[in-house]
Amino acid sequence: MSRNTAFALVELLVVIAVVGMLIALLLPAVQTARETARRMQCNSKIRQLALAVQTFHSTYERFPAAALGARKFCRHYFAYFQYSSHCSV
Repeated sequence: MSRNTAFALVELLVVIAVVGMLIALLLPAVQTARETARRMQCNSKIRQLALAVQTFHSTYERFPAAALGARKFCRHYFAYFQYSSHCSV
């Protein structure tokens, strides 16, 4: 008798199903990691902007001018940090 060493169709379908299940389990974790990375990058940029505003204020003893007006801009900007749990500036 000759022995058939090729994959059967059922075995191939099982392998495809297992790979599909692994990918389905992995996608939410990847999306969560991407969202966390985006949030950290955003908080880092906001923190850098706040430090730049504070440095400008300590150098020139006034806040930088903004399109909305310096006082209104800084009031809204620093109010964000007062209630933000991610940033401590």
